[in-house]
Amino acid sequence: MIKISPAILLSIFLCLPAFAQIHDGNILLEMALDRQSYRFDNLYSRTTEDSLVLPDALKRGWGVDIAGGYQNGAPDPYTFTANKGKYWVSPFYYGQLHPLIKVKYRLRATNKREDYIDPNRTYWSDEFSGIRGDIELGALTFDHPNFRVKFGRDYLLPAVTLSENLLHSLYTYPYDQLQLGYRNRYLELSSYYLQLNATRDSTAINRRHLNGHRLRVRLGERGFAAVNEIVIYGGGERSANWMFLNPFLGYYVYQKNARNFTSNTIITGEIFLKEGDWFTYLELLIDDFQVDNKEPKDLEPTEYGLNWSAGRKNLVPGLHALFNYTRVANRTFNAPFLNHEKFIYQNLPIGHYLGNNFWEMRAQLTYEGNPDWWIQAGYYHRRFGEEALYGEFNTDFLNATVAEGYSEAFPFGETRTQNGFQLKSYFTPVPQLTAQLRLAYWLEAADLPESFVLGVALGYRL
Repeated sequence: MIKISPAILLSIFLCLPAFAQIHDGNILLEMALDRQSYRFDNLYSRTTEDSLVLPDALKRGWGVDIAGGYQNGAPDPYTFTANKGKYWVSPFYYGQLHPLIKVKYRLRATNKREDYIDPNRTYWSDEFSGIRGDIELGALTFDHPNFRVKFGRDYLLPAVTLSENLLHSLYTYPYDQLQLGYRNRYLELSSYYLQLNATRDSTAINRRHLNGHRLRVRLGERGFAAVNEIVIYGGGERSANWMFLNPFLGYYVYQKNARNFTSNTIITGEIFLKEGDWFTYLELLIDDFQVDNKEPKDLEPTEYGLNWSAGRKNLVPGLHALFNYTRVANRTFNAPFLNHEKFIYQNLPIGHYLGNNFWEMRAQLTYEGNPDWWIQAGYYHRRFGEEALYGEFNTDFLNATVAEGYSEAFPFGETRTQNGFQLKSYFTPVPQLTAQLRLAYWLEAADLPESFVLGVALGYRL
């Protein structure tokens, strides 16, 4: 590990003009996501609209995004790989076929990545001559003031994006999907279908499907409350259940009453409130909990997730503060019997990117100098247990009796810690050019290969 003195570290902080995150997708799309991640005003964003949306100035007509970057390691556990050199080439088209119909289309090609941070989270797309690529976006959207329909390949990020979400990760691939939505001034009701990748077991290939629905109610100008339910099902050649597009059909109730229908359901609740420049956001996820206490299987610990953010805009003009705490219990998002019901899509978690069996805290300040430049500094502390999403479902509780009861440490198993600082930003000196840099210094680096990481990237739109 590289050791950096506080004096050198402070000098780098003061001298570098901008710092920003380097992910493994398209830089300009990631820039849009980063910019939205600390914008708290949009209480009436369209429920079925994705948070990963380019600014209006960047989503018109044809073009090609070309970007390249360098990093000496992985800056944090959300980064795909520790590959040093990276490049992207991404032709696109964003257009309007009709006042109510939008189209988006984007290809992506990138150099081969090999130095994975987590051996379970590997690149999905095909490779040819050291280049990997895919159709990233290809969707039509009918967008009426009260109704919305989307069909095609796109990202799905319906929740507030102050930090990583519990139900649908910010760090995942786009889905082939169908979305239906209704909204008025009081509420938004939506339903969607996502086609997941098939999995193979010892005897067959299992097709997989995900359905979800969401109800969001506005709380005047103070915020909103929302409830979500999603279900994964499949196996063999089982086709999609199109009745699950009915937003009034409870998936858990359907599963309990349908014969010979296996599935894995999750429900979440959200509430976002603001008062002046103060805001708070709470997301609570329930995967499974036991009501009975009659036999060892009833001792299975509750599988849950908690994501809480709070902060204030404009401590001084342009300076915003955010604190976030997240914890996800052991076994959450996993499946006890059928591997095709795990909440994993193309090798990446569908829910929180860190999976389960961890807690994380972050405190950060973001300064937006002007619409073309921002800088963010933060302290991050993460505590991980053993891998508990990709592996077997832990059944240690079956070894106890009801009289003995069962409890386990959290995080469960051998633990590791990441503890340190990050500084990132984005800068657009001219409308077509984007510069991003990122600095990370970990006092405890855990699984990351370097304790000090510097990443730089440039993106240009032709």
